Amino acid sequence: MPDRIPKLSHHKASGNAVVRLGGRDVYVGLWGMSQAKAEYDRVVAEWLAGGRRLDAAGVNDRTVAELIAAFWDHAQIYYLDPDGAPTNELRNFRDALRPLRRLYGHTSAAKFGPLALKAVRQAMVADGLCRTSINRRINRLKHLFKWGVENELIPATVYHGLQAVAGLKAGRSEARESVPVRPVPDPFIHAVLGYVSPQIGAMARLQRITGMRPGEVIAMRGVDLDTAGTLWVYRPTRHKTGYLGHERLIFLGPKAQAIIKPFLKPDLAANLFSPADAEAERRVQRFAARRTPLSSVPAQIRKLLADYTSRKIALKAQIRLDTAENDTDLPNAGFNGRRFSKATRVFLTGHIRQGERNDRLFSAAREMRDYGVPQELATNQLAPAARSSGLDDPEISRTIDSAYSRATSFAAH
Repeated sequence: MPDRIPKLSHHKASGNAVVRLGGRDVYVGLWGMSQAKAEYDRVVAEWLAGGRRLDAAGVNDRTVAELIAAFWDHAQIYYLDPDGAPTNELRNFRDALRPLRRLYGHTSAAKFGPLALKAVRQAMVADGLCRTSINRRINRLKHLFKWGVENELIPATVYHGLQAVAGLKAGRSEARESVPVRPVPDPFIHAVLGYVSPQIGAMARLQRITGMRPGEVIAMRGVDLDTAGTLWVYRPTRHKTGYLGHERLIFLGPKAQAIIKPFLKPDLAANLFSPADAEAERRVQRFAARRTPLSSVPAQIRKLLADYTSRKIALKAQIRLDTAENDTDLPNAGFNGRRFSKATRVFLTGHIRQGERNDRLFSAAREMRDYGVPQELATNQLAPAARSSGLDDPEISRTIDSAYSRATSFAAH
């Protein structure tokens, strides 16, 4: 049986046609072009005639575009966070490689020298990039050719020559200088705090105190906090130098702790500063500030109120509860030393109107979930009252399952 001849494939990331010979990818031109098919036939024919050796096929003279395509396959696997998400470095390489491919994509990578690299740099200057950004992008292009040498795709002399290209010096090039990024003045921060949500305000004040990066304060969770000592420690799961094996420790003193405490949640894996929480609070406050009276509470508003009874928001007066004349007549039910809201304790008495049974059961189950009550225990407490109101067991089970399956909106305090 004759040995199989490798087929021509489409490299979608670069748009090139590629064939794999001897364990290495050989790019033969743009996919779909007749020239690529002709080059494929030539390379394969010479590869077979030379005893299936790449050097016999003359494929060591790969183009810059082919080198970029090979590097990009590597970069998409290498530049990833532990959770599999691409890092910012991948985007930085994409921006750096575009002018190189545009100007020298069809040039032999083995013939790319210092003057060619300086020409790419001059194109970046013409595009209006600042000097420091240009130097960083040129260093990334040098890394591209270093990787090519490391993997024996191009001669070592190519990278050696590119190292002679020095970075642009301040005041000695046509590239514009960038304005240094300075701290935001405190009066600006204080002026904004009155116009943003509590979550945004807390994050801004926390950054001001600790100096942590925006991504670190956004990703803060209870599980990442060590609150054992007087000085709390925050260990972000993702940070800038994580790929080097460094551990990032952010120490939180009394002022930082005071900012964080109102946002701690029973669900330790939940983000402390949630946009969903901020939007829900905004909607509640907007409804509470309403001036026109309501003849009846719409279904969507009743649902919104039921979600946040554990926060004792100002809208409790809008809902008429079927309850005893005063709070002392209700059962003193609670969990872990915290008493349930009046609405939940009313439900436990079994005095519920027929049209509100499901809503009240859902609200009570959701509050118990936010208090950390296990679902089985909540079912044992709520089921007798629900049955006395006329609900059957399948309906009770479905309602409680629904309340426990939804993401927690607010932690009970």
